[in-house]
Amino acid sequence: MKRLLSKLSANLNTDILVRNWDIWSLWIGSAVFLVILLSFAWTADIKLSVFLLVSFFNLLAFRFIKLEIDLRKEISAFVQGSVHTVETTDLRHFYLHMKAAIMLADHRVDVTRLEQTKPTDSHLQEVNDYYETVIRVVQKRSITFRRIIRVGTPDVLEWTIELLEQLGSCPNFNIAAFQDYGPGAPGALSLQIFDGKEVMLDQPDSVESSPQKHLLRIRGKRLAEAFSDYYEGVWKLSILIKKGNTIYWNNLSDMAQRLLAESKQKNDIKSSQRITASLDKLKELSGISTCTDG
Repeated sequence: MKRLLSKLSANLNTDILVRNWDIWSLWIGSAVFLVILLSFAWTADIKLSVFLLVSFFNLLAFRFIKLEIDLRKEISAFVQGSVHTVETTDLRHFYLHMKAAIMLADHRVDVTRLEQTKPTDSHLQEVNDYYETVIRVVQKRSITFRRIIRVGTPDVLEWTIELLEQLGSCPNFNIAAFQDYGPGAPGALSLQIFDGKEVMLDQPDSVESSPQKHLLRIRGKRLAEAFSDYYEGVWKLSILIKKGNTIYWNNLSDMAQRLLAESKQKNDIKSSQRITASLDKLKELSGISTCTDG
């Protein structure tokens, strides 16, 4: 009988039958006893009294079962919200985790990239695979994807324009530019948050274990919620480049003009040429795009 209940519980995707075997045995025994009770030569009053007594104890057993289920749910919710796993990892495995996380995400992904190079220039295949996966996931799935960048070099400017060409028609793709100057500017922290329950920290200042393991992976809702609050604050202080169906071409052009002025001041001819080409590209794209800012 217990083996049969084990198979039944597996099919029902619950182990309640096995965990409460003693109580279920009591219920089954009580039911059998009540059936046999009908054949006893007792008076109707005695049979009624025994029936009510057995029913009362079975109701108590039911209450204990419900109490156990509720306690297990509360404990499970507490563990999921309070217990965190943290591990350090190197760059290669960091991006392997990132790729897996973006593929498994169901609702929202909030990421930052504050480096001033193109990710496509990386010598690591894992980095390239991750960014290619992001493009495919954003194009094919409806998860909300937000990215915060810092436009401080021609590389990042060119990469941002490439992103707008690839994902400009995707309303679930959003991007904003972090400004690390001026009053109220927040401190820079590169992090990636997946569905509000997993966080990747890229070179946080508090971790200096070794040059090979300087990246953190954190799984747990409480810390993820805290980092999500930080991300929201940075997002609100950042300059929008794309949100929903709107592309803010003027904002990106203003950033490019600032970069151009800085490169001319430094007499950096090569950078000036690249930025000028990017400005021409921006004019071309904003002219033909149907998702322009007002």
